[in-house]
Order: sequence, then structure tokens, then C-alpha cells
Amino acid sequence: MERYVYEPLRSPRSFRLLSIWPDADDAPLHVQLNETQLDNSPTYTALSYVWGTSEARQDLFICDCNPKIRKNAYSLSRWFRREGREAEHSCVYTRFLKIRDNVLNALRWFRKNGIRKVWIDAVCINQEDLDERAAQVTIMRQIYDSAELAVVYLDQAPSSAESEGGLLGELLLSVQDFGSRHNHGSNPSAHVVINWTDVAQHGLPEFHDPQWQKLIPMLHHPWFSRAWVFQEVLVARECHFVYDSLEIDSELLFSALDILKYFDLPQHFVLAPDQDLRTIDNSIRRSWSIMKLKAPQGTLRGPVWTRCPLIHHLRADLNSKATDPRDKVFAMLGVSDEFEEPHLQPDYHKSATEICVSVAETMISRGHGPLVINSTAAKGPEPGVPSWVPLWHSRNFVQILPKVAFPGEKDYETFQVTDGAEPVFQLRTKGGILTVQGTILDRIHKFGTSELLSRLATDDGNRDNRMNAILVYLVEIADMLQTATQSCPEGRPRLEAISRMAVCDRRHLLNEKAPEGYHIGARELVRISGRAQLASGDYDSLCDALKIGKQSRNSPRPPNNAMAAKWASEVGSAALEAMKIAVRFLTRQGYLGQCLPRAEIGDAIALIAGCEIPYLLRPLEDGRYSLVGDCYVHGIMYGEAWDAAKVQDIEIA
Repeated sequence: MERYVYEPLRSPRSFRLLSIWPDADDAPLHVQLNETQLDNSPTYTALSYVWGTSEARQDLFICDCNPKIRKNAYSLSRWFRREGREAEHSCVYTRFLKIRDNVLNALRWFRKNGIRKVWIDAVCINQEDLDERAAQVTIMRQIYDSAELAVVYLDQAPSSAESEGGLLGELLLSVQDFGSRHNHGSNPSAHVVINWTDVAQHGLPEFHDPQWQKLIPMLHHPWFSRAWVFQEVLVARECHFVYDSLEIDSELLFSALDILKYFDLPQHFVLAPDQDLRTIDNSIRRSWSIMKLKAPQGTLRGPVWTRCPLIHHLRADLNSKATDPRDKVFAMLGVSDEFEEPHLQPDYHKSATEICVSVAETMISRGHGPLVINSTAAKGPEPGVPSWVPLWHSRNFVQILPKVAFPGEKDYETFQVTDGAEPVFQLRTKGGILTVQGTILDRIHKFGTSELLSRLATDDGNRDNRMNAILVYLVEIADMLQTATQSCPEGRPRLEAISRMAVCDRRHLLNEKAPEGYHIGARELVRISGRAQLASGDYDSLCDALKIGKQSRNSPRPPNNAMAAKWASEVGSAALEAMKIAVRFLTRQGYLGQCLPRAEIGDAIALIAGCEIPYLLRPLEDGRYSLVGDCYVHGIMYGEAWDAAKVQDIEIA
């Protein structure tokens, strides 16, 4: 049997649809592959799934038929195959394609459920033709937007017991009912705090119940981190998830996940060793952002959705994955404001880096320069690429001050290092030079220890070890503050400076300024920890800096101090996050800050007009700079060091 060979599509708005031939559940899959036009408004179902890395080894049989007898082709073909005389049947010409296991399983599900016409990118697009791939990606949004139904197929083995398949559905309905009873959505700003000690009293199953154990693995499915799924589900008229033999409406799933996020339920999940809260949180947030961009009431043909700048989508999807790195950009282009921008149209003849340069130039020209700089700061240097260009396909995204930036989610402006100054970004068309306006405040003079980085890189989760690391961290900050005359002038209490430096003055996991309670939290954290293997002098010095009296050291925690314990927990978690990626530094003038380990002595602290946070720039021999990364500098984050009279042009190569 011959391998299937694609015929070229006849027009830019052409695409192929699969027609699945009915047969027994375990029979080989036979389909027809026919070209159609978006303008013809065909009726079909579009598949959303994960390509994965497995080899395409399953056979899909594609049958070409004489158009005059196409209505009877299936019956004739089946009779000849049953009689072992398929070669005699000249009206049916069968060839094959190799497909992955998950595509085979999805097609079998479609056939079993009577869905006959489907669109699947792995089959309906000639993946080996780069020009066709680019043309089909250009109309991808319209393909999903025009589909009668989008099916998210999460390739999962069905439950052994039929009744188990409904556990997830029961849980989602219970969560939705709980949200309704607590008026979720009627007043988003009025956050209700729930005591989850006895979850059953709220009409929900205990956290060790099998119902939760159906949801938690689902939220770890790689589909939630795939780049393309955002567009596929956002524009779909109707969308259903298929998981563990259960078909779930996306509105039910997303609204239930929104309730979980709002009431902080994932914090109480019972997780297996291979499960983690960060993955669950990312899956829920991604679902939440889709729901927020999709208005519940739309037209008769389905809900309407909202576009936003491409860079907003890309920043929100830093951790998404794509088989082809170029698709990190192309997957978001169709639902962005720049979907018609000529320089950004899908082109698989370009490298991923070339595409990222075009995105950066376009975003700067559209007034998004500060966001470009902030996104660039998340990567390390790339040879041959201007330092101000974000490489969206890079996995090396680490920032001192990461910004939670999901489309549809409020983008908090925690800091204002340039006191609200307007951005001025100018780009030279040749040489890759970006000119910004700002000031060079100071230069790095000295670093603290990097010992904590290596210690936490092999973190075994031991509570005592973590507590000891936090205390060592706080001792270092307290010691360095003694010579940081700009960040903590004489006469100013070190308690505030230590607590804010430890968390980079941000609330844990949020784009918010650290609350006043973090001062109490830092003191409580140190007080309840005991000496924890610290040298006596170091511990006593830290207690003095945090104003912990001698009579309180190592004493039991006083009763009814739940708020202090809450602040201590948040400070500890935020400090651990900072310690894992940052080193402390002192500047020549006496500022204390935190930066990524790739910084060097002599790197300049730049305040760039229009940017909320400071950046490190490395001086080059020609007087220009290269961008190193973002940083936190205590004492300048709210415009204290900004002087508009000293603004000058700064060239970044």
C-alpha cells in the first residue's frame, strides 16, 4: 500500500476535512480527506490536543473515491474488504498515513460517538510543506471559530469502573453550587475567607476523596501548557473536554476552576510526590484567563472574545510549550491586536530568533517598549542577538521581579522607579541599537554570598534546613545594611529594610507591595525558629535588628497570634523564592539590592523612563550597554532616586 501524498490546496482560504467512515470500534480507521473552503461554511468538529513527542506509528487509511459513486463507496469498500477482494474494487484507492497514538484514540472516539467530519492539524495539514503550514496557521483562528464544536481530547485511559468516570463531573457541579451559594462573581472585589478545616460542611468532598484525585491529575495534563490551546478554546463557539470517559462542557470546567482559584482551594489539595501546586496554579490561571477574555453572552453563533496586544499574550504564556519553537509566537498572533501586521505573518522559512526580533521591533513601534525590556530581562545573553530582544522560545526565563501577567487579569503596577515618566524608545533600523532615555544611578561594587543558591538548588524539602537557610539569608541582609547608607540611612529602623529586602518588597505570588504585616512576619519567623544552628552572635544580632527582645527569644509562641503566623509563613515562602535565584549586592554609593547571579562587578543600575523597575546594564567598549537583567534596589523603587534633570540617551546594543 502506498503512502498518502497531499495535493496542493487551491486557495488561501482552503482547508481539508476528514470524513470518518463508520465501522466497529476495534476496526481499522478508514477516512476520506477532502478540500473545502471556509467561505462554504462547512459543518465539522475541530480537535484540540497535545502532539507530544511519541513516534507516529499507527496506520490511518485514507480512501480516495470516484466522485460519481462516493455515496456508495463505503458500502462497496466494506463488502470487497470482507470478501478479501479489495484489489478488484477500482472505485476505492486506499493509501495510508502514520499518526500518533493520541490522534488514533481521538479518531476512534469520534467514530464511536457518531462524529463524522473533523479537522485535525496533524492530518489535515501537510506538515512537510512549510508554505502550506504557514498558510494554514494564518487561518487557524478562523478554522476553530467556524467549527460547530471544538473537542479537547485529553488522552487518558478510561476508568476501570464505569461509575468512576462520573466522579469528576459530580465534583465540578458541587464546586459550582458552592460558588453560587457564596455569591461568587457578584462582587469580585469582596474576597470571602473560608475556613477549610471541615470542607464537608461547605458541601464539598474531603480533600482525600477520590473526586479530587480525578481533578488533580487532569490539571497536570500537558494540554494546559500547550501554546496553541489558548487560541483554539478562546475562539470556539462551543467546547467540550473529553477526559476519563467523561465529556465536560468547558464553561462548567472553567467556572469551577475559577471558583477554586478565588477561594484558594488548591492550597489544601492532597498531592502525590509527582504532583505540584505550581503546575495546578498555572493550569487554573490559563483557564481563567481564557474565560475572562470570552464574554458569556455573545451572538447567536456563540460567545464573543476580546483581542489584546501580542506581547500581553506572550508574557502570559512564558511557560507554554510548542513542538516548533516558532509556534510560541504564531499560536498567539491570530487572537492579538497585531494579527494583520505584515512583518509578523507566519513564515516557517524564518528562524525562531528572526521571528522574535520582528516581534520586538513591532512591539516597540507600537509603544510597548517597557514591556519589551521587561520581557527581555528574563533571559540570558544570546550570541548574535541584540540584548533587548525577548526570545519567547527560550526556557531560561528567570526574573528578580516577575510580573504575573495573564490576559484579562489586572496588571498591578507595584513599583514606579521613574515616578511615572513617559517612555521614549527609538530603534535604529540598522545595527540593532535601541535608544532609551533614563539615568545611570550607580554601579555594583560588591556581592554577598552565593552559597545559598547552591544550597537551595539541592533542596530536599527539610523544614529545619530551609529555616536555617532563611535565617542565614536574613543575617546577610542585616549585615550588608550596616554599610548601605543610601538604602538604610542612619536613624532609620532596620526592621522595615530587612523585611522588605528579604521579599523584594512584594507580596508572595502577587503583584502587590509587601503589606505592613510582613515586618511582624519577619520578627515572628525569627523568634519561633530558635537559633537553628546559627552562631549565637549572628542570632542575637539579627534579633536586635528585628527588635526581638531577649525575653522573647526561643519562648513559645503566644496564643491567638494567627495573623502573625500567617505573615511569618508568607515571608518565609517569599524569602525562599528570592533566595533560589538572587544574590545580594552593594553599590558604590551605598545602595543594597538583589540581582541574578549573571551580574558582574561594575554593572550599571539604570532607571529607564517609563519602566517600573530598575535594570542592570553592562558597559561596552563603544560607550553603549548590553541589557543584563532586572534588579531590586531598596530605597529607590518608588521614585526616590529619579531626577528628570539628569535624563540622557542610553544606547542598548
